[in-house]
Amino acid sequence: MFIRDELVDLIAAHAVAEGSNDSSWPGLTYYRFNGPARAHDQVVTSLSIYVIAQGHERVQVNDQTCVCGPSHFFVEAQGTRLVTDVLEASSDRPLLAASLQIDPVLTIELLSEIEQHLERSAFPPPPRST
Repeated sequence: MFIRDELVDLIAAHAVAEGSNDSSWPGLTYYRFNGPARAHDQVVTSLSIYVIAQGHERVQVNDQTCVCGPSHFFVEAQGTRLVTDVLEASSDRPLLAASLQIDPVLTIELLSEIEQHLERSAFPPPPRST
C-alpha cells in the first residue's frame, strides 16, 4: 500500500489541472480527472506504459474491454486504438494516472545489453554424467 500511496502523491503533485498534464521529462504525461469523463480516444503513437494510481477506468484496446483500477497498468503498442472512460473519480479522490512513452530503439538496445550480460555471467553447464 505504501508504494501506491507514494505514487498517488507524486501524480497528484504533477497533475494539477483536469485532463492531461505534460511533465519536464520527455514522453511522461500525468492525468487527473475529477469526475466521470471520456479520457482518451486515440491511436497510440509510441510504445507506452500506462499506470492508474487512483480511480477506475473502462479501457478498450482495439476490440477488448476491461475495467482497471488502482495499481493496474498496461503496455500500449504503437498503432493501438485506445479508448478510456473514467468511471470512478471525484474532486476529493480524482482519477490519477501516468503514461510514459518508451523509445523502441532504446528498448532494443537495453534488451540486447541485458542478454549479453546474462550470456557473459552465465554459469557453465553442469558436467554430464555417463
